[in-house]
Amino acid sequence: MTEYSEFLQLLKKEIQCPQSVSDKGMQGRVIVQFEVERDGTPGRFRIIHSVSPELDAEVLRAFRLMSHWKFATGKKRLANGRFTVPVTFTQP
Repeated sequence: MTEYSEFLQLLKKEIQCPQSVSDKGMQGRVIVQFEVERDGTPGRFRIIHSVSPELDAEVLRAFRLMSHWKFATGKKRLANGRFTVPVTFTQP
């Protein structure tokens, strides 16, 4: 679970609300889905819930920076994984 919380902290640090969106007072939750291949490569990013094109682009930019994942193997067999992560934007 430590790795997942580190992943969330990295996202929190990397994602910035674009000024154009902030000026409009826009907020909401962008939900992104992605897959991780057997070798740990993240890809196939897609927005499954959008707030605005600007926020979607910022979320995708940050997610594309992520490094390879390491899977825990219970049965010593790796499989592709699909993950869904909400990213919430709020105005101060």
